[in-house]
Amino acid sequence: MGARVPRVLVTTGASLGLLSACGLEVAGLDVTGEGGVGVDGGSDGVVSVDGAVGADGAPGDDAWAGGDAAGHDDAVASVSEGGPATDGAESASPDGPSVLDGACPGVTCNGACSPDPDCHACAGAPLLCASSRTCGADCARCPASPIACFACDTSRLDPIGTCQPADPQSYCLDTNYTGAYGGANGEHCGCNVAADCPGGDQVCISFSGTTTFACFTCGEANTQAFDCKSGGKCNAAQFKCN
Repeated sequence: MGARVPRVLVTTGASLGLLSACGLEVAGLDVTGEGGVGVDGGSDGVVSVDGAVGADGAPGDDAWAGGDAAGHDDAVASVSEGGPATDGAESASPDGPSVLDGACPGVTCNGACSPDPDCHACAGAPLLCASSRTCGADCARCPASPIACFACDTSRLDPIGTCQPADPQSYCLDTNYTGAYGGANGEHCGCNVAADCPGGDQVCISFSGTTTFACFTCGEANTQAFDCKSGGKCNAAQFKCN
C-alpha cells in the first residue's frame, strides 16, 4: 500500500506552495467547503490532501503513529505562512529535564543530568564547577575557580570535591572547612600517604602537634615542599605541584 501524505492545516491559499517546496508530488487534492475552506479566503483554511509522495523514502501506512479503524491516523501538521511546519518535536522530553534545555535540577555528570547536588557519585569527575553546575576530573574548565578542594565527613571519609578560587582567604586554601561538606562542617580527608588523597594536588601531612594525618590541598598552611599525590612537590605560593 502506498505512502500517505500527512493532512495539512494551511492558513492561506498561498501556503499551498509549501507542499511543492518540500518536494511533495500531490495527487487527489480535495478542498472541502464545509466549515469554510480556504484558497479563496474561507474561514477554516482546511485542505484535505490524500495522495502519493514522490520517491523520497516516505513511510508506508504501518509507519504512521496513532490509529483509527484502518490501523493508522494521518499525521497533522500545522503550517503557518512564512514559517516551517512543526510537530512538537521541540517540546520537553517525557523523560524529564534535559541538559540541553538548561532545566537540570542537579548537576551535569558525564554529559547527563543528575539530580545530585554535588559530584561525589560522578565516576571519574568528582569536582563540581558551581558556575556551570558541571562535574569534572579537574578544575581546568572552571577558570574562576581553579583550585580542586575536597572536604570529607566527620569520619574523614566520603569526599565531596568542588572547584574554588585561588584565594588564600577562601575555602579551602584558608584551611577552614566550616560548612564545606554540603553545607555541614567538613573535615580534611584521612590518609596515610599522599596516594590515599582524593585530589592530585594534595599532600598527606599531620596536623600540627598531633599524629593524625590528613589530606591538605597544596597552598593550604604547612604544605610547602611536601610530596603531592600527582607527583612533584607542593609549591604553596603557586597553589600547585611541580
